[in-house]
Amino acid sequence: MSDPEATKLSQTWATWVKAYSDLRQLPLEPFEHGWWIDVGKPQQSGRYILRNSDISLLQQLAERVTDTAVHFELPVARSVAEQVLSAGWSLAAPEYLMTVIITGAYTTMLPGGYQLLLDLEGTEIRASCVDEDGHPLSRGVCKLSDHDAVFDQVVTERAARRQGLASAVMGVLAASACKGGARRGVLLATAEGRPFYEALGWTVLSEVSKVISPMESRAARHLRIIRQ
Repeated sequence: MSDPEATKLSQTWATWVKAYSDLRQLPLEPFEHGWWIDVGKPQQSGRYILRNSDISLLQQLAERVTDTAVHFELPVARSVAEQVLSAGWSLAAPEYLMTVIITGAYTTMLPGGYQLLLDLEGTEIRASCVDEDGHPLSRGVCKLSDHDAVFDQVVTERAARRQGLASAVMGVLAASACKGGARRGVLLATAEGRPFYEALGWTVLSEVSKVISPMESRAARHLRIIRQ
């Protein structure tokens, strides 16, 4: 990866991280090589989100970790992250940092009986698609950051899928973000969600890998608790 490409990736990744933190209300604690999120759960004690795709840095940090269920996230291919796995460590399912050029062009194409609702609060834009009774069937949010709009939490109820509701939500969010000055969309997609976004014109900027330190066994956790 060339220097301009690496710079673009690290800047885009940082934009997503900071917007994700705000939207999910997860305080970020900056450190030299990225950010730390204190989760405090048995399945995930905390998350190190690394600033760039430096795999040697991942290896150095991982060697110092003694806590269980610590997650390390960075924009690098799963095949690369696998090279530094130690015994007992694992890889979560891959995710994808995706971008798209945002335009204001959007035409509502909803089945009869559905309505789109839009709520703007500061730099956050929330959209939902509701039925005739006002029940939300699909929703999403985006956060404006300079000329970027970070999309998150795009969810559609299972029974309401494949009717174009999520596409409508994404479209109205994009149109509203464009009015707010955004020219590029950014999001993190699961493997399941990636084809949906690609059909809307989004492209993958980088694969994102999550490396996880060994989980604490149930017996070890029980013993630790009773000794406290």
